[in-house]
Amino acid sequence: MSIEIWEAVRSSLPEIQTIDFIIGDEIFDRYKLADWINEAKSAGCRTGVQADLVNLTKQFCQQIIEAGIDRITISMLGTTIDSYAAAAKGVDFEKICANIMVMNSLRAGLATTMIVDFLLSLTNIFQIEDMVVLAARLGADKVHFSQCDVIQGVFKKASGFSHSKESAGKRRINKALTSGRWLAKKMNIDFTSFSHTPEEQPVCDQDPRNSLLIRHDGTVAPCINLAVGGAVFFLGRKVDLPAVHYGRLPAQTLVELWENKVCRFYRKRFHDRLRAHDATLGISSFEASWPKLQEILQTAKDAMPPPPKGCDVCAYLYDI
Repeated sequence: MSIEIWEAVRSSLPEIQTIDFIIGDEIFDRYKLADWINEAKSAGCRTGVQADLVNLTKQFCQQIIEAGIDRITISMLGTTIDSYAAAAKGVDFEKICANIMVMNSLRAGLATTMIVDFLLSLTNIFQIEDMVVLAARLGADKVHFSQCDVIQGVFKKASGFSHSKESAGKRRINKALTSGRWLAKKMNIDFTSFSHTPEEQPVCDQDPRNSLLIRHDGTVAPCINLAVGGAVFFLGRKVDLPAVHYGRLPAQTLVELWENKVCRFYRKRFHDRLRAHDATLGISSFEASWPKLQEILQTAKDAMPPPPKGCDVCAYLYDI
């Protein structure tokens, strides 16, 4: 994100309620980030940073924490030097851990929440308990297990593991997650994960009704997946994810982009889906057998308008 793009965002404060900064793009003006966080906080916004912490200095970490950052999310792909090297060649695992510990010491006594996000795949589900232990040792407040089910780039087709039917693999994953959850409770660290069984939701987890994503170059999109698009593997099959853009900052203002025809379509479609879903449930009786209840829930799903193109092959809509 450049200074010019931030100025375009700044003009819409305090209408914006939450701002997440993603560190990693070479164009990102990280040296201004602390000022931007401070300014957003002063306007009443909640702020978050997502980063892998490989190239961050202690001075930079101290600056963003002192600026009042609310949430820091660190992405991790392994729990040891070897497992990390297998998942991301050339990444310094020990440096990431050292930077997390530095950041943890700097936020002592402050309200900043630290989250470790671990990307699960078929190749690393045996590391769930190890990740809980590592996250607790590094001082994180929470460990979240996300899933590799919209697969791009370096990840292989076989990495995803969501299933629509009962299987030995699903039972093994359930058992591993249950063990990890109990261990996290014992170690006093929050544990969250998405379901690994696809279940269509009325509104996706990214919820374009009240949020949008701004790329480093100013491109504004409904969410992180539609910001990029391209060929991906979703639930074991190859699909084409469209790139959906509302426009670009600073050529247009956020208010103009929010009222863009495409943006209004995404907002209205999810609003209509939720309204149709809840209306169907509202006239149904839940004093029924389990098969009847399943039938009612399916009727509510069938009542919804179809999701926008791209959302129908996105993990966020299926809560995975």
